Amino acid sequence: MEFKGTEGKWRATRFGLGVTISDIGYDNTSEKICKLDIHNKKAEEVMANARLISCAPEMLEMLVKIYRTTKDDDIKSQVELLIKKATEI
Repeated sequence: MEFKGTEGKWRATRFGLGVTISDIGYDNTSEKICKLDIHNKKAEEVMANARLISCAPEMLEMLVKIYRTTKDDDIKSQVELLIKKATEI
């Protein structure tokens, strides 16, 4: 259950007909993680997807905290499945 993706916070930046998701580097540099193109989709839908993707590392971090601290077995098993889904192929 270890995250092997790009560490740190991610951000969504709109450009022309798309959105780029990139990390916010410690030295003010950034690395592109993915690019979403608008093409046949509504810009609002693409931006909503980009916002969700850019929050992924923080959401995974919170799931791990919930997993470690919850005493409810049902919640723990559901959270564990989500963590596995996010970290395993």
